[in-house]
Amino acid sequence: MTLYVPDIGDELTLAEDWTFVLHPERRNAKFWERAELPTYSSRYNYTSGGTAGGECKIIQGPNATVWLEDKNGNQFSPNVTLPKGTVLKCARVYIRARKDLQAYSSLTFTIVKCPEKKLKGRFWVKLADANNMVIETP
Repeated sequence: MTLYVPDIGDELTLAEDWTFVLHPERRNAKFWERAELPTYSSRYNYTSGGTAGGECKIIQGPNATVWLEDKNGNQFSPNVTLPKGTVLKCARVYIRARKDLQAYSSLTFTIVKCPEKKLKGRFWVKLADANNMVIETP
């Protein structure tokens, strides 16, 4: 195994489909809409949404996990899958120096090219999700 840490501006091409948790946070809001995930809030006050539709609220679980819950109590993870062949440009690398703050380490990407045309824009993922990405050799 070879370690590769992308630098700002590096372009990565997915060698396999990549599924990650898109965290419900303002910096991911535009991409959230393009991925057609339901709208969310800390309370049940959003009524429009994507494929799951309806009203949802955020549930913070253990180990920084995130779930959405609809008004019927059904919980689901806001996962997004980018298909093989998607090209991502690294826009930001944020690594926390303290071990107790490692849950905040993240990478931000911009989609340069994607086989699914609706998936475009900028989003961030936690470092753990980025480490599951399988890319073509840079």
